[in-house]
Amino acid sequence: MFFASMKLGDKLAVAPLIGCISVAATLAVGSCIRGLRAPDVILSRSRNPTPWNQISPTQQVKMFSPYDYSKLESAVPPESLESLK
Repeated sequence: MFFASMKLGDKLAVAPLIGCISVAATLAVGSCIRGLRAPDVILSRSRNPTPWNQISPTQQVKMFSPYDYSKLESAVPPESLESLK
């Protein structure tokens, strides 16, 4: 839309700047959305005082990970986990 309104030959040097700003804005918005959805962020302390206790061992918390957390085995024996509940 922006480039359609101006002649291509006139302000072509502005295109990399607009591209960089667009990528930076997209990454900033994505990071904010991920930060709000992260399991260790507390927005309401009364509803969820300890959110880090509700993370299962197979839940992926990192943004990018080469591992498939659903296929990982638990490092703690199941008997120990049952005794904690």
